[in-house]
Amino acid sequence: MDIRHLDIFVTIAECRTFTEAAKRLSITQASVSYQVAEMEKRLSMRLFIRDRASVRLTSAGVILYEGGKKILATMGDLIEEARSADEGRQGSLRMGYVGSLEPFLSEAMRRLHREHPAIDLSPERLNMEDICVALLADKLDIAITYDIGLIRRPDVQRRTLFTDTTQVVMSLDHPLASRNSLSLKDLVEVPLVLISREASGASRQWLLNQFAQAGGVPGTILEAATPESLLLRVESGLGVTLLARQVLENMPQFKVRCIPLEEELPVDTVVLWKEQNGNPCIPMFLRALEI
Repeated sequence: MDIRHLDIFVTIAECRTFTEAAKRLSITQASVSYQVAEMEKRLSMRLFIRDRASVRLTSAGVILYEGGKKILATMGDLIEEARSADEGRQGSLRMGYVGSLEPFLSEAMRRLHREHPAIDLSPERLNMEDICVALLADKLDIAITYDIGLIRRPDVQRRTLFTDTTQVVMSLDHPLASRNSLSLKDLVEVPLVLISREASGASRQWLLNQFAQAGGVPGTILEAATPESLLLRVESGLGVTLLARQVLENMPQFKVRCIPLEEELPVDTVVLWKEQNGNPCIPMFLRALEI
């Protein structure tokens, strides 16, 4: 007996007539009678006692009916669970992000959990170099980072979440702190604090290229491993840096002076995912990221 036979059997037991069972199943009464005869023949047992008005279960039929209902219910739950996973309403998602985006991501994660509580989202904070390497190595499903010097690849999809402005950041008592605006040329002779080569990926070279196009390269570069350690050095007066406004807003513990940069250096925050990645949870999270 297969699932189809079991469904027909349970339906007949509940309807108590072949006629009503045929209507519920959208098949002919003759087909119902034939299926019952086939079941009883295959099982070598009588399942129904028939009379003119109705049918009733034999003792063997009662046992099969009670167990059959449980099997059909379990099968229904299993199919729904599989459908949920196929549609991305259930599953797991590996997300990498760069530091300072936590407040934005917290809201997106809350929306995702509220709408799809069965999705297990695993966030991991990475630097700009490691996050791209992890995405390309299929260790992440989604990467959220800054589009600073990122190389566009045909196998990687991207969506811009928002665009920010670049500002010059320095200590409150820095000699340039009284200026209303600064250009890259103004910073050539000033010690510059940047994220280390190992952690910054292509963003560091992109920024140095901007200096070169403006007519100079910083003479002194100090390195920091994280945005927090970078801002600590800046706050201490060891040098200046260039950061997107969003980074500073998300780390208000540092008391620094922010001055507009005369050159327009917009910074996009983007979400990246590989085109071939078939994880159905990705579209669900992309919708949760919409602002």
